[in-house]
Amino acid sequence: MKADIRNATSEKFKHNVRELTDYLSSKYREILERGQHHDDFLYDIFNALETVPNPHFATRINNERQEWELGGTKTADDILSEALTLYNNSVSNNKWVTTDPKDAKIMALTTQMNEILAGRYTSNEAYTTSNSDNGMKMQPKRFISIDPWRMVRKGASIEKDGKTWHWCPHHTVEGKYDGLYVTHKPEDHDEWQRKKDLNLEKKRASKGKPKTDTPAAAPTNGSKKLVINDKLKAALLTHSDMTGAQVEELLAEVDGDQDF
Repeated sequence: MKADIRNATSEKFKHNVRELTDYLSSKYREILERGQHHDDFLYDIFNALETVPNPHFATRINNERQEWELGGTKTADDILSEALTLYNNSVSNNKWVTTDPKDAKIMALTTQMNEILAGRYTSNEAYTTSNSDNGMKMQPKRFISIDPWRMVRKGASIEKDGKTWHWCPHHTVEGKYDGLYVTHKPEDHDEWQRKKDLNLEKKRASKGKPKTDTPAAAPTNGSKKLVINDKLKAALLTHSDMTGAQVEELLAEVDGDQDF
């Protein structure tokens, strides 16, 4: 049953998200009814939903996954419900369209790039620097927003939205926050990190993408346009399975429509 969940794709259900989510939920219920558990169910849900070839849907699911990987608290039911709502709204408004999965992914990335180029995100939000044996390196970060209240410590733990949040000092981003309210306890951070890293490795393995610990080199001095392109190129190569040629093609396409 776990294998059935892991092998579920949008194409098998003719890109009908309702049928896909119903299938995932039913298989999970079967596992529970047998007195078993599936700890990676949410991870498998994201994998299945990311095969849906709808650009707007793909962008929303990708954003949810990024926040989850940074300690977000949404459950499997939350993600399944949100996916179904997105699908139902698009269908009712006659806006549900499907394209080739590769095209959908490129379109979703293009949307995020356009937001960056339009000034929605600053370079400081997109990158941070760190020291290494090779000098200063640019470390790409996720383009997500975190609720401001999660960055201000008001005690070891607080209750919000019906959940208990714990202050964990191990979540830090220079210039933004030094500690964060998350759902795991600080003493459980290492185990949380281990599971997160394991999930990321599974994702890379499922796509045949080799692990890389080498960050993109810091952009050299030059025009603003060159700096932004270098950062985008590094981010795309790090966080997607696009080839260098595909990245260059996408940057050229966006480049023609943007003023820096």
